[in-house]
Amino acid sequence: MVNFNSFQGIVTMIQDFITGSNGEGEGYYKIISVENETGAMVNFVVVPTTYFVDQAIVNVGDRVRGYYDGNAPVPLI
Repeated sequence: MVNFNSFQGIVTMIQDFITGSNGEGEGYYKIISVENETGAMVNFVVVPTTYFVDQAIVNVGDRVRGYYDGNAPVPLI
């Protein structure tokens, strides 16, 4: 069973996420960095199948709420 968690804050950065060594798929994948009111930062990886309510366009400075699978493994870096 999927355990959905959420994180909300202000978008601080949007950049391309390169998936291959030759730039294959460039522009289709993005990393959206979001910072909340306590200074915690989360990076959401956005893929072509990511769902945006009402097909909203997200820009730096927008307040957003992202949902993710709380059971998914997270790399410790």
